[in-house]
Amino acid sequence: MTLLSQIPGIDDNDLLIRKNRRCNIAALVISLLIAVVGFSGCFEYSGEPMDEGTLLVYPELIQNGAVPYRDFETFYGPANPWLLAGVYSVFGNNVIVERRTGLFYRLLIMGAIFCLAQRRGTNVALACTLLSGLTLILTGVVAHAWMAAMVCALWYLWVLTRRELSSRGAFLAGMLGGLALLFRLDLGPALILATLPLFVAISWRQRWIVMGGAAVALAPLAGVAVVAGADQMLNNLFVYPVLRSNPGRHIPISSIEPFLLHLLWLHFAAVAVNVAAGLCGAWGSWGNRRKLVMLSVSLLSLGVTHQALQRLDVFHLLLAAFLSIGILPLAVSILTARVAATKKREGIAALACAAVVIVSVSALAPTFPPIIARAFADGARGNPSGAIFVEKNGRSFPVGDEITARALDEMLDQLEQHSEAGQRLFVGPADLRTTIYCDTFIYHLVPKLRPATYFLEMNPFSANRPDSRLADDVQSADWLVLNLAWNIPESFNRSGDQGSDAPNVVVRENFVLVGIYDTYGLFRRKS
Repeated sequence: MTLLSQIPGIDDNDLLIRKNRRCNIAALVISLLIAVVGFSGCFEYSGEPMDEGTLLVYPELIQNGAVPYRDFETFYGPANPWLLAGVYSVFGNNVIVERRTGLFYRLLIMGAIFCLAQRRGTNVALACTLLSGLTLILTGVVAHAWMAAMVCALWYLWVLTRRELSSRGAFLAGMLGGLALLFRLDLGPALILATLPLFVAISWRQRWIVMGGAAVALAPLAGVAVVAGADQMLNNLFVYPVLRSNPGRHIPISSIEPFLLHLLWLHFAAVAVNVAAGLCGAWGSWGNRRKLVMLSVSLLSLGVTHQALQRLDVFHLLLAAFLSIGILPLAVSILTARVAATKKREGIAALACAAVVIVSVSALAPTFPPIIARAFADGARGNPSGAIFVEKNGRSFPVGDEITARALDEMLDQLEQHSEAGQRLFVGPADLRTTIYCDTFIYHLVPKLRPATYFLEMNPFSANRPDSRLADDVQSADWLVLNLAWNIPESFNRSGDQGSDAPNVVVRENFVLVGIYDTYGLFRRKS
């Protein structure tokens, strides 16, 4: 008995709980601060011309009354541009604000992983958080909708697995699950898979409350369907991304580099270990939601594997692997629980697992450690190296090399000098028969010009489909920026398949070349 325990209302158990809580908070704060140093080094890395460009352009269009699916094409849910529109209304529309939002997403993911794992001890939670954080640093700080969806999904599982699940908690969990789908509808199968064991452990009343919360969160989709049209929304969220455009985006296993194949197998192995640990921890305790944490999170990591398989590059693989690899220490702590007689030994096993994973990943992907080390070095000295920022109209965007930056500067100067406010701008590839990619960020840098097209992002077999409005959109423009760099198809898929030549005919007949700037061509409408 301690001296403090002699105070009425306080016992040794209370003191232990408070001490553990302080330790958990300190461990979480320290791990997040360490991660912030690494993430800070990513802030001035070059941007993704289309993918990050949409995160700057779509929210601003929404601020001006545009409706997703009706006024511009997007294959994702509307929650991310809506959220970013709100953020930009408060903090301003620029790439640094967008990336700070992306950093916030990642810190929330790490916080959720810590909270899910800390029930098996602080060391276990620390190992999981640092391991997932190191993996997330490789994804940069761009505010992708996938990251926001994973934030909601992980906190959804945390709320559902709390010791007490009140009606309010069940509704909150449902809201978080629904919000995850509002960011990325394709997360649905993974979320359902992760929910199944938890629904076994709760009452029918709680299940209905959870589903009611999800319905409330997804209600805005019904409003969008009314305004944009249900067929347009279905085309954007399912028909084109899943059935039409995928053959032009897919990267098959047969064409990937050996290190990526090894990382994919590591992801599968991690998922298998995680699911086994989840089943081991849940066996005989199916009615105890807290015993189902590992199983639900491991099933979520299994369910998001499609994100890696649909396009097998480093980035998409990491979007799935950060979770499967990140929770491995938790799996090890469960599997070694009967051998390790104390929580302390479980924690040591988890930390050892994290070290082994780091060494293994470094051996399989030797380029990863230098990337992470550079991010931490840049973040620590507060003067990140890397991209060159092209600045126009009080806005900027980071590009990868000086030649591109100089070409964009010269071209945008010409465009700014000769164009008039309210005129229409079209940005696309030089050959509009193949619509693989485009420089969406240019719309952001020239806010006085209105986008002339529905296809602010270019997706194969969508913008160049047989019944496309692309030619009419080009016809409506006053200025064109066309980039030769985006007409080199990927040899391992159908991205090089050509559509109608009608948009190119419109360019030849109605526009005159103003100048060529590296790979960019600037065109104006004929007088």
